[in-house]
Amino acid sequence: MSSCEPIDPIAAADAETIAGALSHLRAGLRSGRRHGPGSRPCVIVVDMQRHFIDESDRDTVAAVQATAELLGHARRAAIPVYLVQVVFDDVAGADPAWAARFDLRALLRGEQATEIDTRLGPHTGDVVIGKRHASAFAGTDLSGRLAAAEVDTVLLCGLTTSGCVRATAVDGAAQGLRVEVVLDCVADSRPLSGPVALADLADRYADVVDLGEARDMVESLGCALGRARR
Repeated sequence: MSSCEPIDPIAAADAETIAGALSHLRAGLRSGRRHGPGSRPCVIVVDMQRHFIDESDRDTVAAVQATAELLGHARRAAIPVYLVQVVFDDVAGADPAWAARFDLRALLRGEQATEIDTRLGPHTGDVVIGKRHASAFAGTDLSGRLAAAEVDTVLLCGLTTSGCVRATAVDGAAQGLRVEVVLDCVADSRPLSGPVALADLADRYADVVDLGEARDMVESLGCALGRARR
């Protein structure tokens, strides 16, 4: 194994380079290019569980509250809800990257840290999915469940923006889903990584919408689905 000091990738980026990169991302956001929702949405909530929710962090608490509001609208419209949590039966099989950086024992099945925040559920009809990787799709049956429900649009909420939310959004886009990241329903403790991840997703993989837009999607598409079921 190498004993070299870890490489600092930020060191090579001077202030001018960073400013240029941010300008490029903002240009993409201002372009107005969006794919928009399809006709069969679901809501996926990633990792809003005790381990990742810091009640002293206003942004995180606000994201949980906004997600709870969106879930209420989704359930009333009979739109599928998938609550995804990190949980391990044995940390020996964890990703090497996570195992080297974090103490994962708190995320063993049965530990309180794995419990989904009670403000969010689960409610009757919700689907709870355990995962062992960053993406909600990796190593889970989520993709099959969405295909069986004929879902074409994902309203994505969760923690953290630059980590598991981003990984889920990219994997969802790779499967042909229309990913709508709900700005008010995500949060990140990293003050630079979170906003940059959102801008990059908007530039390449997903629409970034606010809670009002997401609520309108749920209500309009839910009504359309209700008429189709009659």
